[in-house]
Amino acid sequence: MCASECLLISVGIIFVTFSTIWILKEIFRMIKLYVLPKFIKQDLKKYGEWAVITGGSSGIGKHTAIELAKFGLKLILISNELEQLQETAKDIETNFGLECCYVLADLTGGKEVYDYLWSKIEGKDVGIFVNCAGIAGRAPCYFLDETESNTLVEIALNAETVVNITYRMSNLYAKKSKIIIINVSSAASIFPLPYFAIYSSCKRFMDVFSKGVNAELIDKGIKVQSLLPYFVRTRMINRMKKNMLIPSCEKFCQNWIKCIGKNQSYAGYWLHEIMIYILSFCPGFFLIYMTKKHVYC
Repeated sequence: MCASECLLISVGIIFVTFSTIWILKEIFRMIKLYVLPKFIKQDLKKYGEWAVITGGSSGIGKHTAIELAKFGLKLILISNELEQLQETAKDIETNFGLECCYVLADLTGGKEVYDYLWSKIEGKDVGIFVNCAGIAGRAPCYFLDETESNTLVEIALNAETVVNITYRMSNLYAKKSKIIIINVSSAASIFPLPYFAIYSSCKRFMDVFSKGVNAELIDKGIKVQSLLPYFVRTRMINRMKKNMLIPSCEKFCQNWIKCIGKNQSYAGYWLHEIMIYILSFCPGFFLIYMTKKHVYC
């Protein structure tokens, strides 16, 4: 056997070995995130008695609050929709017998709004903070069809708010042994998406920011996690075509809540994990084709 053949065989063995290890790692990760929680229920109250959810009046935020209430957590819901906030808080208190406060606030309002918000949070044993508030403007739409005001609000809510909340929560509970901050990003952050250009860019920032800060704070007992769902049936994407890859908010939240604390980042829904894994091997032109196929523009 010549030297070139030995080299090729060695490269092949190395490639197969690393590929096998990678596949096994992903399989074990899927089992940990989506199989074991069906049999082993974790105690989320170990992080604290309270959970805070921004965007808690509707969509993923509302159903996240409902699922956290099932774990016995008291709740603080934050939104700029008063009627929906009051209705959601009342429903949770009635159905679960738990204290559920709400704070009416526009998170793009600057320092005064954050000072007011923090006055409502300080003194409470908050263990889980879910930053779920978000906006996609007119998306899906062409970038040039979006308004300037929508663009600025998207950047403020999907990027600036994340930094502010993470900074204040980390400082507020720096001496606490356990706390989890979950920033709801999106699978749209993984690939450049036409018709969602601003939204996906902001979500990319959120994901990278969360991972960087988590690496800094993990030794202090503060976990900053990134939730990366594919499309979920919310008001944001009510123009999307229906298919099995777009679950309802209720179904999605029932799944993703069980992933809390288990990984730094996760899609929250097993079909979304598979979709992201498959798309990671796809060329850009195919991703653009798939986006166009599933969007009404």
